[in-house]
Amino acid sequence: MSKYDALRRFLRRRRGEAVQLDFDEIELIIRALLPKAAFTPDWWANRSTGGRRAIQCRAWLDAGYRAEPLLARRAVLFTPVPAPCASAMSSAAPSMEGAEV
Repeated sequence: MSKYDALRRFLRRRRGEAVQLDFDEIELIIRALLPKAAFTPDWWANRSTGGRRAIQCRAWLDAGYRAEPLLARRAVLFTPVPAPCASAMSSAAPSMEGAEV
């Protein structure tokens, strides 16, 4: 269990709404201080580093979000990521338009 699990749960409850949180709000959610590295853009990367995802990155990606750091504001904008399966399935589904029933 990670301290960032609380952030994952918080984002999942947002049900796909974009949300901007300042660092103080994130610290309240995780009930801990963010590390000094959180003041750098790399800490908020939405990708794997060295073949594995950072533990904090897993929290928002697993919740279906991407993080966009707004470091000048000491904040992060979390935006929903479209589910790849849903978009792939909808584009692959045959159109029923014009079909006779």
